[in-house]
Amino acid sequence: MQKHKHLGRPITRSGPDVGKIVFQVGTRLLFAAGVCRMALFETRSQQRFSSASVNVSSSSTADMIVGISVVMFFVLTYFVFTFRPLIHCRDSIIFYENGMEICKKTWTFSELGDIYFTYSNRILFSFTYMNTSVKKFDVTYIKDAERNYHIAYFDTI
Repeated sequence: MQKHKHLGRPITRSGPDVGKIVFQVGTRLLFAAGVCRMALFETRSQQRFSSASVNVSSSSTADMIVGISVVMFFVLTYFVFTFRPLIHCRDSIIFYENGMEICKKTWTFSELGDIYFTYSNRILFSFTYMNTSVKKFDVTYIKDAERNYHIAYFDTI
């Protein structure tokens, strides 16, 4: 609480961008569903082909364990890939007169140094970063972070 007094009074706040989080999770769910559908289609095609074959050898227990392990690995990977944006639902920035509170951690301007924003586009999603001399903050899922920063400290958009 002492550090908040040192930061001055709060100017404005930027909360999570729920629309962007929902869009990214939804898009990733559709992608994962498409991959699962393709895998099921391929499995059914293989079953039809193998049932038409004369004599198919049964798989051993070790092959089944490896197969189940690979499937579980991919399910876990897709789960993490799909739902990763949900961890950003609590992200926020509070702009103070002499610093900021970024995701519950307070920073003064003397600690942060020069602040500038960069953008990164990857296939379907874009990412926004607030670069400082201390750390590169991922502000992708914070609504209007750059806009509120400029309004709070420069009175410009």
